[in-house]
Amino acid sequence: MIWGNGVFVAVASSGTGTRVQTSADGGVTWTLRTSAADNQWYGVTFGAGLFVAVAQDGFPNQVQTSDNGTTWTSQTSAANNQWMAVTYGGGTLVAVAQAGTINNQIMTPGP
Repeated sequence: MIWGNGVFVAVASSGTGTRVQTSADGGVTWTLRTSAADNQWYGVTFGAGLFVAVAQDGFPNQVQTSDNGTTWTSQTSAANNQWMAVTYGGGTLVAVAQAGTINNQIMTPGP
């Protein structure tokens, strides 16, 4: 779960269609949102005005993005790995995978 742009956003690893929830009142009331895909979403972050979530499965669409936490768009991941966490710092998004070849367990946005 992450706070950004005035809203809490949480992602889920199971369910059908609604694997994202948002709360604009400090976590008291939650609203189901349609995820970009029915993947096992494990990590979510907020940075540079964008929510980004990563999934353990669903290659090539193991990344989803949203500018408001409500509407999500699939993005292509760098590799077919089990992406577990994503964070934002120093102007860069960084995702890490639980499994994959040793040379591709870290993902950052391309140019």
